[in-house]
Amino acid sequence: MEQTNQAGSEPDEYARIVVSYCKKAQAATGSAPSIVGVENEVDQPPEVFSLMALALRRELDKAGFTQTKIHMADASYMFLGIDRAKALSKNSEAWRAIDFSAVHEYDFQEFIANPDLYDARMKAMHDAAAGKPFLATEICINDPHYQEPSYRIAFALAQLYHKNLTELDAEALMYCWLLLDVEQPTFAGSRSLLAPDRTHGWAPAASSFQLRVLGPTAATS
Repeated sequence: MEQTNQAGSEPDEYARIVVSYCKKAQAATGSAPSIVGVENEVDQPPEVFSLMALALRRELDKAGFTQTKIHMADASYMFLGIDRAKALSKNSEAWRAIDFSAVHEYDFQEFIANPDLYDARMKAMHDAAAGKPFLATEICINDPHYQEPSYRIAFALAQLYHKNLTELDAEALMYCWLLLDVEQPTFAGSRSLLAPDRTHGWAPAASSFQLRVLGPTAATS
């Protein structure tokens, strides 16, 4: 669960909002979220992120959500995530409150013609995470140059999936989005794994080749 709101500069208010979400999720599903995040794609000074992590851990524990983990504030691009992890780890108390390193991987599109060039950033992220388990919180093709149903694009992403599972030992890969209903088929083909099939009762159907390569990649890593 990633949370974006206007309370980022007010750590206590941010913690209150996230705890309220956890209570609602527990009431609706019977379980609290396993992981919550410290903001999503928002730029804050490292000291603010540190205060948010500490306030969130304190309030989650106070509300009884002691098993709910926290992932670091995730940036849109891995090169930003590296810098953010390095900055956050300088506050040892706040860094202990964070259970997972995390980042979006939209900058992979710069390397889609040669995915191996992305390895250096992934290794740097692994080092910056300092042993914390890693979450790839958003993977997606949103560059219009690559917005097409193509096995070539899917195989490039398959390499990214494999690299996440091996070089970063990722605990989870989160494609953005899992399910998306759009008017333009090519948009769904690059932005989501599934789309409602309106001709068959709106049942989810693979929107591209990405879903087809994700399973085999995970099975062989």
